[in-house]
Amino acid sequence: MLTWDEVKWFKPDEFDDKWNKYPGKDMDMETIHRLDSLRGWVGDPIIVTAGYDSQGHSSDSYHYKGKAIDIIICTLKSMREQWDYIKISGFSGIGVYPEWTYKDFKGGFHLDTRNVSQLWRQLSNGTYIYFLP
Repeated sequence: MLTWDEVKWFKPDEFDDKWNKYPGKDMDMETIHRLDSLRGWVGDPIIVTAGYDSQGHSSDSYHYKGKAIDIIICTLKSMREQWDYIKISGFSGIGVYPEWTYKDFKGGFHLDTRNVSQLWRQLSNGTYIYFLP
């Protein structure tokens, strides 16, 4: 069984619910370990903008199950280069959000460990394109 003791790059409180309902320490450890591996591979800091949340997402969000994270990779790598790392990280739900920002970094990703693969992108007008049924 995977534990927080094996996580190199992140701490549980980085995944805490903004509304204080769910503690980050209760996140799904498969999700955390995939993110931790991604951080090691990409070689740049990753900011978690949402983890185990209780509100603010779609009604069936994996954030409510502790199996989703929203991130921005603090890097000069293009989103396409970041994608090269993300696609080998083992996440089955991947959302691409080119307009997200953190300080001087632009572009973020939603990553989750759902049972059926799904890939989507948010357009600048706020609509979504889904690439898998």
